[in-house]
Amino acid sequence: MRHKAYLTTVLAVTLTAGLAAAGVYKAPLPQAGPETVSRPLLAAINGALSDSRAADREIIELDAPTVSHLEAHFDDMGYEWERTPRAVPRVRLAAFPRDIKTVDKASDRKRLFYQTMLPLVLLENERILKDRNRLERLARGVNNDEAPSAFDMAWLIDLKDRYNVSGTVWSRSVREELLQRVNAVPPSLALAMAAFESGWGTSRFTEEANNLFGHWTFIPGTGIIPASRTEGLNHELKVFPDLASSVRAYLHNLNTHWAYGDFRGIRAQLADLSAPDAAERLSQGLLRYSERGMAYIDDVTRLIRVNKMVRFDKVRLEMPGVPTRVRHEVRTAHAGNNTVS
Repeated sequence: MRHKAYLTTVLAVTLTAGLAAAGVYKAPLPQAGPETVSRPLLAAINGALSDSRAADREIIELDAPTVSHLEAHFDDMGYEWERTPRAVPRVRLAAFPRDIKTVDKASDRKRLFYQTMLPLVLLENERILKDRNRLERLARGVNNDEAPSAFDMAWLIDLKDRYNVSGTVWSRSVREELLQRVNAVPPSLALAMAAFESGWGTSRFTEEANNLFGHWTFIPGTGIIPASRTEGLNHELKVFPDLASSVRAYLHNLNTHWAYGDFRGIRAQLADLSAPDAAERLSQGLLRYSERGMAYIDDVTRLIRVNKMVRFDKVRLEMPGVPTRVRHEVRTAHAGNNTVS
């Protein structure tokens, strides 16, 4: 990954092992200048961040070759779906079962789709919002003329690169652009688009490539050639190692690509991404997502309405630290004692 140069004065501090390791030194806030950070320090910081992210949340990784395997996994962990749950387990399915298309009842296919996809979207949103919370804290500090620590400065530079924002983090406009980009997407919108693009998890591209959102690649031979590709086009459907990677790419695409600037502008004006009209308002910023334009947006919003998907925007991930089965049993016992409304 490309990293931009960090201020010479701060770089000198990062090389001071004791202060840098403690992360307590704050350089005077400069007015302008290039940004630099040593690659070893940045690698150490990114490694520490990855470790902390893995440590502060428990994710159950599942592999289910058939629907019966998947249902057995869900039953074993107490993951039920008679009605919309208040919280879902921190579960990540590698791929949809290959026989999901043989499930006769549409309601059963949809249930399996929701049970699989909702935790994936919430886990990725959680990861993004954790970065956003840290970004907001650091942005407030810089706006108040408080210089970030060497570690925080390196993290900001890396975040700026990951979200394709040009300029220096000392610039208010850069920080504002980052705040527009580093944000979640309502689960109802993500689920509707995934359902439409993947045929509720049954499409060829989902089965062969874990491609949930119709992502393209222009590197010949790395993807799957669409059977109905327009003559003269050379794109392929991107192959993902698992479903979570497809969800992550979808969110990153909406958060960084120039074509979705309108989407991000609308989102910046929303006070609550779980509001009943949030997903439909955001969909109006996705005219460039499909060559079908407004017809595509109409199809997505229709899916949201017909399937009452906004109900998923209030669902949360279960708290880490307690086994899923125990959480389920405690919740059931409380409900029986009328302690849960």
